Amino acid sequence: MDRKYIDTLYVSMEGQLAEISAIPEKFSDALGIVTSAMHLLHGHFLACSLSKEDEIEFFKHIKPRFYQWYIYLVERQQVLSGIGISTEHMARDYYLQELTFIKRFFEQQGFVYQYYLSGECSKDDEYFLRANFKPALDLPVFSLAGFSTNQDYLFAKFLAYERLQEFLIVRLRASYTNEAGTLYGQLRSAQRRTWTDEKIKLVELAYGIYFMGSVDFGKAEISDIVAGLEYCFNIDIGVAYRRFVEISRRKSESHTAYLDAMRAEIHRRITEKDRYKPLVVKERSDQSTDKNR
Repeated sequence: MDRKYIDTLYVSMEGQLAEISAIPEKFSDALGIVTSAMHLLHGHFLACSLSKEDEIEFFKHIKPRFYQWYIYLVERQQVLSGIGISTEHMARDYYLQELTFIKRFFEQQGFVYQYYLSGECSKDDEYFLRANFKPALDLPVFSLAGFSTNQDYLFAKFLAYERLQEFLIVRLRASYTNEAGTLYGQLRSAQRRTWTDEKIKLVELAYGIYFMGSVDFGKAEISDIVAGLEYCFNIDIGVAYRRFVEISRRKSESHTAYLDAMRAEIHRRITEKDRYKPLVVKERSDQSTDKNR
């Protein structure tokens, strides 16, 4: 399995989607881009000789990573089609209903969803090996022969619904005309800069702020903090919780690697400043003495 090829294929797909996926009229084109990438992925998969571990990795992480986009685009289109012409109040109610639906879905799939969130592997053989696949009567799209397992579709759906949830939250926030009292509204007037470091570092910072309760006396939600940072630093973090899961799975480095490095750098700068402070003061004292002479 050529991970470089797969990563390049995904980046290409995501790049094409970025140009048109926000345009409702381009919905069919966006689905076509995902479908094309999925077929290329399928062809690459069939050409590879995979170990058991590789097969689990493919159906647990790689296929869902691509597949989520198809599900997300379809679900988002249904949301946009369903809202029609409505008042801001009606729109808010509609978005809240959709968010409730997603919450209920996660609850209904509670066991597998927790398995997904926690990075468990005890049932990987049952969930992600083709030999254990038990076809359902209503097979989803891309359930091609030899290209499906028991839970790869559900994992893709989890990713898609998390993305859809973020989309709905942004829409819901935008439906409020008076944003002055919210963190997001307060930051809209701030001058925007560009975050040039890794996105996961900004997520680490966002969760640090959230867990410390440093905004609105601890009442601000993580989505508010992430949205504010995204706006200020002109960046799209994506599904923040998924990146937080990545942080929690770190084994070779600290869970707070960025915050640790930040702390060390601040300490280093202060230490250096203190080290040179007496010298600076002495030089100024000498200069003052010279002038008095």
